[in-house]
Amino acid sequence: MKMEYCVISDIGRRRENNEDNFYVNGMMRERTEENYVEYDDCVEQDELLCAVFDGMGGEEYGELASLEAAKILGRYRNTDFQTLCEQYVDEANKSICDMMCTLHGGRMGSTLAVAYIKAGMLNICNLGDSPVYLLRNGVLQQISVNHNEAQSLYDMGIITREQMRTCRQKNQLTQHLGIYEDELVIEPYCNGNIALQKDDYIMLCSDGLTDMIEDKELENICIEGSSIQMTTAHMIQTALEHGGKDNITVLLVHMLTVS
Repeated sequence: MKMEYCVISDIGRRRENNEDNFYVNGMMRERTEENYVEYDDCVEQDELLCAVFDGMGGEEYGELASLEAAKILGRYRNTDFQTLCEQYVDEANKSICDMMCTLHGGRMGSTLAVAYIKAGMLNICNLGDSPVYLLRNGVLQQISVNHNEAQSLYDMGIITREQMRTCRQKNQLTQHLGIYEDELVIEPYCNGNIALQKDDYIMLCSDGLTDMIEDKELENICIEGSSIQMTTAHMIQTALEHGGKDNITVLLVHMLTVS
């Protein structure tokens, strides 16, 4: 498979530090790096593991949680998808919980959005509200599930899909990394064996992007982009222009060939 990818992580306009992180081909945002980070590459390989994390917690705790999740994911680079869904999520959650035990009551956590591409097939795993999208033939579709109270209200028929964007409960997560064993059972959403096609785009992002830009506008940006770098940068810039209320991370993968 031949793929090109670009990832940009930006602090946004309102936050004092960047609690987002990412993982792609062994790369992540280290704590010593600036609040704007950009990587891109074109690779020809049998598999690609990538992810976006949105950390939560006071002071710098969210930043520590998302970095810990990214570091642990790197150990699962050459594993199978089922192991990734089960063992990685369990290990990352336990590690973040162990870190919380040293905070004397402090809390930290992170969302998780993982895409694992192997032999022309896409597998995804997510916890929280960092979405994964597939763009095919000019149509952008979310293929992950939002683990928040707004999604629960929609599933029960209490609110409409349009109301989900402005619902107060959209920031109340029902699943994430950093939950103690006696509080809740961690249940990641896993969607496997999606056959990829040439010129498909896979996009992972934090809600700092999707809270600022509606899906239709994101779709138009993807369609109009002249390069993967320009497209990713355009998304970040548009989110900033719309307010940039949170950290913003976008990871975009373009399938140049699938065989």
